[in-house]
Amino acid sequence: MEFKEIKLSDKPLFDEYYKKHPQDMCFLGFSILYLWKDYLKCEFAVADGEIILKKGGNGRFPVNFSLPQTTKNEFKKALDMLICECGEDLRITALTASQKEFVEELYPGMFEFKESRDSANYVYETEKMMSLAGKKLHGKRNHINKFKTLYPNWEYIEIDNSNVYECVKVAERWFLEKEDGDEEMVQELLTCKTALNNMNELGFKCGAIRVDGKIIAFSVGEFLNPRMAHIIIEKADVNYPGAYTIINNEFLKRNFSSSQFVNREEDVGVEGLRKAKLSYYPAYLIDVYSAKKIK
Repeated sequence: MEFKEIKLSDKPLFDEYYKKHPQDMCFLGFSILYLWKDYLKCEFAVADGEIILKKGGNGRFPVNFSLPQTTKNEFKKALDMLICECGEDLRITALTASQKEFVEELYPGMFEFKESRDSANYVYETEKMMSLAGKKLHGKRNHINKFKTLYPNWEYIEIDNSNVYECVKVAERWFLEKEDGDEEMVQELLTCKTALNNMNELGFKCGAIRVDGKIIAFSVGEFLNPRMAHIIIEKADVNYPGAYTIINNEFLKRNFSSSQFVNREEDVGVEGLRKAKLSYYPAYLIDVYSAKKIK
């Protein structure tokens, strides 16, 4: 198989493939692969009509492969090719629970598996995230009401070329407030800038909250498929209490009301982030597994 770097010009190819094979897991969407391609060294190959993803081998991570969600027969075809290509060194990541079952059924005893709770995708019911109805989400409604009281001149705006630079500055302030600005944090900032600078080419929906003429929060998202929205980036100035809550709520209402679910990605094992994601009571988690061929 011939693997090549993922480029923006490859988006139509992925879009066409994913129309036939809708994805629910955020890691396999074209946007995440493209935005993190340099850090993760993301590459892809098209073999016998199947897309096969390759990451790592750049000193940060070992070489590993991922397969988009497809039918069982197409999954087997792609995995057979990988087994022939990689032999004993095959590592597969970003496996869904159903893909893990496929591997166990098709190749019994050939792989050892590991679940990654830190990588599990949080999926919420869009309607509940918009309405914030019920006792459990009462606190979120209070945050929004307080924000509107404190900042009566707030407004929701669409991000375009005239204001995108202001959003970049919000992301930069977010980064400067982090005490542990490690390599991955640096990459997240670069990812924000890449997403904003290529928002039209990537087909993103982008919105922001402005208070007294100043952008204090923004969000970037997309549809993974017609039923699943995906929030890629959400940044806010924490000096404005409730900023995260209101951009979350308003962004969904304005852009993703037609979706059934919204994928808000993983918590990467960060305790505060996990607590925040659980506080919205996800409908379910997409469990994530890796597999390593037993030598």
